[in-house]
Amino acid sequence: MIGAWAIAFAITLCVELMVAGWLLRADDTLLRRFGAIGLANVASHPLAFFVISQALGAAVASFILAEVWAVLSEVAVYVLVLRGVGAGRALAVSLLANGASLGVGVVLQAAGWL
Repeated sequence: MIGAWAIAFAITLCVELMVAGWLLRADDTLLRRFGAIGLANVASHPLAFFVISQALGAAVASFILAEVWAVLSEVAVYVLVLRGVGAGRALAVSLLANGASLGVGVVLQAAGWL
């Protein structure tokens, strides 16, 4: 299970660094943006993967709750860490970045690479 999480986390982090990093490019330095994105993922991904999915199983409710947790925790980090990023902008960035990482994961899984 740890190996599966590490792969999922690495893919998620790479995709979200590219997407959110680009979307937030005008808001802060590269180091601060990447630090915030990394912190947001470290704060959200393990809980979503290990706790929420284990507590609720593979049900749709588990998926939805995990994604809501990821988005909202990332919004909180972006607002608190990045200069001038409001809740609305942080929400839009988090939704787009999470959607992109989910899409990449689905494609990789459908291709048999995960």
